[in-house]
Amino acid sequence: MVCAVIVTILIIASCVLSYLSQLQVEKAAKRGDIGAQKKLGSMYLVRREYEKSIKWYEKAAEQGDNEVQYMLGEMYFRGRDVKQDYPKAIEWYQKAAEQGHSVAQYRLGDIYFTRWGVDQDRKKGIEWYKKAAEQGYSEAQYSLGTIYYSGIVVNKDEKKGVEWYQKAADQGHIAAKNRLDVITKNKPSGIKKIAK
Repeated sequence: MVCAVIVTILIIASCVLSYLSQLQVEKAAKRGDIGAQKKLGSMYLVRREYEKSIKWYEKAAEQGDNEVQYMLGEMYFRGRDVKQDYPKAIEWYQKAAEQGHSVAQYRLGDIYFTRWGVDQDRKKGIEWYKKAAEQGYSEAQYSLGTIYYSGIVVNKDEKKGVEWYQKAADQGHIAAKNRLDVITKNKPSGIKKIAK
């Protein structure tokens, strides 16, 4: 009986502390603290209170947090926890990408290259891929390898394609490694010439 009372008291104390902690986070978020806004957005997301979650994430994103901007882009693009909305997704990706978020840059590359919710503009897609690839994002490096090696939209340039594949492979990108293996088997003496 005593154990049950102690457990009950501990549970109640934990709930009170959690509530007080939430109040402190809410006060900080209302004062404009980005970290508190993100934390509050996450708390509401876990509780499946999506409107409140988005409200606080957007407040942090509007203050320039590029990670939250990217995350909002993903949520709207995939329709995860919100209604799918490509224009909103692109808007948030764009904001994050302009601040150097490499994954957002890659996503914009994909969007423009493959025509997801926008008019297809493969040259613009390649520009975004390059920005992400130059920051070392292996998925963008692999995409550029494919574009150059195959001559999609650009003049075919096997040497440049192999260079991008190699950069991706050096970071452990499996598809890039496999592609280089295929190229080596098909052009065993030529890959060294291409890569130089």
